[in-house]
Amino acid sequence: MTEDSDNTDSNEHNNERTEEPNIDQDLYLDDSDHASWTPSGPIAELPSEVFKKNLLPTDSRKFILQNEPKNRNISFTPPDMDRKVWIHMSKIAKDHDKEIRRLLYRFSAAIRPIDNSLRLIYASKPEDSASQETKDAWLQLEQTTLNSRALVLDALSFGNEIRKEQALRSISPGYRKQSEREEVFGEELPEIIRKENETNKLFNDAAWQKRRANQFRSPRTQASNNFRNTSTNSSSYKGKYKNSSYQHYQHKQGNNQSGNQSNGGSQNRQSSA
Repeated sequence: MTEDSDNTDSNEHNNERTEEPNIDQDLYLDDSDHASWTPSGPIAELPSEVFKKNLLPTDSRKFILQNEPKNRNISFTPPDMDRKVWIHMSKIAKDHDKEIRRLLYRFSAAIRPIDNSLRLIYASKPEDSASQETKDAWLQLEQTTLNSRALVLDALSFGNEIRKEQALRSISPGYRKQSEREEVFGEELPEIIRKENETNKLFNDAAWQKRRANQFRSPRTQASNNFRNTSTNSSSYKGKYKNSSYQHYQHKQGNNQSGNQSNGGSQNRQSSA
């Protein structure tokens, strides 16, 4: 591979890496929520930058967790990577998986205050005799808290899916996650490919058998042709030899007869003399 091609591949790879975040950002920044609201009062004093400058000191985080009892039915420890996969992962992939695992563990703590809020909500459920306005407010508070819990669980599951993808890409670089978009073939594609492979295999096997049969038959046919050619050449050679010998024999016989006639004439002349 030439240096130019290496640079081209590198540039394409860099472009892919720089374009992907932009595409994702466009999706995230596409805010179609027209029911957004502007905070006021105490809510306006809360941090609005949610991705930075909000790291808690260790003591503060510890204090919050101590005052937010956890649900005993929940294990806040992210699952371990499967051993069969872990032993085949590269060191970089292992380190990356550890970082994601730490992030998931830290984020899962958000479930604790949400569940404690739900405990208080269900403990303060209005009586049947309460006004409809009170009941509606309670239902709204319950649903909002449940929505918060669902979004936290969604993010945790999403993080676990990232761990799976990273691990599979580490042991199989050609791995690609199945697209969630609607596609032309969709779920029918694997079955179509399987049938096509079976059909092609039958045709390929038939062609292979035919080629194999031709390979076995060709030497015999060639040998037969060679034998016929040899026989033809041999008979022609012998026939030519026989004809030339016969002509030589006739010529010799003719010479002998002429000689005898000459000798006989001489003898007759001598006798008459």
